[in-house]
Amino acid sequence: LASFAAVSLANLAAAFRGCENKRVMAGELQSALGGEGNAYGVTTLWAALLLLPAIFATGEYERRSEFVALWRADGGEGGGLRFNAVLSGLLFYLYNEVSTRALRHLSGVGHSVANTAKRAVVIVGSAV
Repeated sequence: LASFAAVSLANLAAAFRGCENKRVMAGELQSALGGEGNAYGVTTLWAALLLLPAIFATGEYERRSEFVALWRADGGEGGGLRFNAVLSGLLFYLYNEVSTRALRHLSGVGHSVANTAKRAVVIVGSAV
């Protein structure tokens, strides 16, 4: 149940971010930000800053030594933690960059439908 709530909250946040990015790109802020790519970069930085209090509120900051040890061990037996984490982060950023650029050509509803279709393809691809 908790994972379903987390996924639902993540979908809600992604939809909100898409709507806000669309609004920013339609207004006068677009020229101030320098385009869609910069708009996504700025919203990503704001999201990271706004997430910091949650890290301290949930007590995850105290567990950083465990993460550092796991990172240095490269995930333990089999390794690959660093490579997979960095590659995952880069690909996630690139996907969202392209998604933000696609907002210029799509309506908010069309963008949400395309995002839902993408998720279905990822789920089916993961199951196979």
